[in-house]
Parts: sequence; C-alpha cells; structure tokens
Amino acid sequence: MMPIKATQPPREFGGADCGKRVELKNGIVFEFNACHYDSAYRPEVEVFKKIFSMAELKALKVKNPTGPVTLYKLLIQDNV
Repeated sequence: MMPIKATQPPREFGGADCGKRVELKNGIVFEFNACHYDSAYRPEVEVFKKIFSMAELKALKVKNPTGPVTLYKLLIQDNV
C-alpha cells in the first residue's frame, strides 16, 4: 500500500465505533466497520491506498468484477 496523506482528525478522537464516521482535516471521510476504543487529542493519521486491477481482482477470485477497486486504509497512532 502506498501512503497518500498525513493528516489529523479535526478534534479529539474517541475511538472507532462501528458505523462511526470521521472526517479528517484534508476532507477524506471514513466510516468504521470495526470497533477499536482509544482516545487521543488530534492523533497523527496516515491514509494508504491500493488500487486493484481487474487482473488482480480475478486472481483474488472476485466474482464478476466490473472495474478496478481502490482500497483505503486508515492508520491512527499506529493502530490500523
């Protein structure tokens, strides 16, 4: 995965509640689909992305891919 942005949440970060949305200072919005509780005031955040081509998706046995897929991963204070 390649890093694309270093940024911060706009205020205190109270953990990743399932379904919670957080907008980073650079405008990227993430919605958490897993829970992790950790509180920090304006923690350091890294955003990574990986683009999967049609060939990679087929190699991963994705059924009927319709186009490339971009996967984003958020790293908050060393917690994925």
